Amino acid sequence: MTDRSSRWLAYVRWQLLDSLWQRFALPFAIAAMLVVFTFIAVRPQSVTPGFWTSPDGLRLSAIELKQAMMMFIPLAVLLGTNGMVSQDRQKGHYRFLFSKPVPVPAFYAVAWLAHLVVAVALAALMAAAIGWYTTPQPVLGVAMACALSFVLLGGLTVLFSALTNQDGALVIVVWLGTLLARQVEPAMDAGHWLHTAVRVLPPTHRLDAMREAWYASQPVALHDLWHVLAYGGACLALALLAVRKLPLAR
Repeated sequence: MTDRSSRWLAYVRWQLLDSLWQRFALPFAIAAMLVVFTFIAVRPQSVTPGFWTSPDGLRLSAIELKQAMMMFIPLAVLLGTNGMVSQDRQKGHYRFLFSKPVPVPAFYAVAWLAHLVVAVALAALMAAAIGWYTTPQPVLGVAMACALSFVLLGGLTVLFSALTNQDGALVIVVWLGTLLARQVEPAMDAGHWLHTAVRVLPPTHRLDAMREAWYASQPVALHDLWHVLAYGGACLALALLAVRKLPLAR
């Protein structure tokens, strides 16, 4: 093994551990506690033989899966990508991270990918655990929903992180602003500027539709899938271009 590959292996190992313990342990623990508390609350009914295969049991297990993912996925995306570049810039970590010849864009691309892999694995693990206790859940669908959320909102967060030191706050503002804009946009008159604005905002409505379909083991619209992938991929590409062109020491 060459020195360069050994260096990359050490970075990847550190990035995976950082993902697991520093970024995702808290959202996973919060979502897991929510699941456990709900199961404790319904235990008197769930001990009835055949409860989880009954209509009420199937409905409850589906609701529990959605609640767990609604808690875990947004927190995982935010904590997994928030400060990925800006913290290294603010705290001066770039001085030792890149003291040896390591391509800066490649380093952050691998870090983003490592965070995505760990987040998806934890989401799938939680879905599998819920399915083991209740009735089988769409583990692959949950993994796809988490991965696509990470691509869209994680790509946007990394872009803000590459450009500013307020990436977490900005992505929350953009996310909430997008949800609000899409609520009021249908009521606006033809030609209103909001009709144009929603076309350039993150396609969260498409992401939400696909997540609901995957949770219900239903097919998704391919044009929605490609739209979300293209938007998130473009944000990530712009972020990597920014860390390549802009000085980290600023």
